Amino acid sequence: MDRFLEAAANHLGSPTIVLLDEVGVALQRYHELDNAFWEGLRALATTQVRGNLAFVLAAHESPIQLAHDCGHSSPFFNIFGYTAALGPLNDAEARALIADAPIAFSEADVDWILTRSGRWPILLNILCRERLVALEDGEIGEEWHAEGLRQIEPFRYRWSYGVLDYNGEGAIVARDDLTRDLGDDLDRILNLLIRRELIEPAEGGYHFQVELIRRWFAQPNK
Repeated sequence: MDRFLEAAANHLGSPTIVLLDEVGVALQRYHELDNAFWEGLRALATTQVRGNLAFVLAAHESPIQLAHDCGHSSPFFNIFGYTAALGPLNDAEARALIADAPIAFSEADVDWILTRSGRWPILLNILCRERLVALEDGEIGEEWHAEGLRQIEPFRYRWSYGVLDYNGEGAIVARDDLTRDLGDDLDRILNLLIRRELIEPAEGGYHFQVELIRRWFAQPNK
């Protein structure tokens, strides 16, 4: 770490952005990333490289809250002045992503992908990949639907919990919003979650029955 800090301080001469994904996982699982590590990064960014270094973090909670929950006290997590809550793409953004495919999809294929993915980027990418592979293999029917659904199945319930968790503690998500995000699978998913006593109807929508359950599903890689 000391060698890295010294090399970066001496040679970082142009604007640089370091992207850190799943910071919560790093804090929970990798104990070598201790307070000294994070304090070194803070010192590097704020005092040693003439403003040429920035960090972008991706996480399920604010960096300060994550650090607190994992027992870290480094001031590194106090330097982030802007946060953005990310959800599904809007319709225009999702269509633009699909349109980047090297082989154009039919309008029926595009509509099916939008509905089944809920416009979440990872699901869009998986379904687009399956459609592209089928087209490259000369398949013109709908057999690829089954494989696409099989590929996204591991993400389905995680995605459903994310939709319900998106507005935070105690939030009620309107059925209309869930219909937009979950599409044709709405009733099946809601009925399953209600039977498992994870969510309950509330004021025209749904929310988690217990805040600890919501927090559990908000954690990465459960």
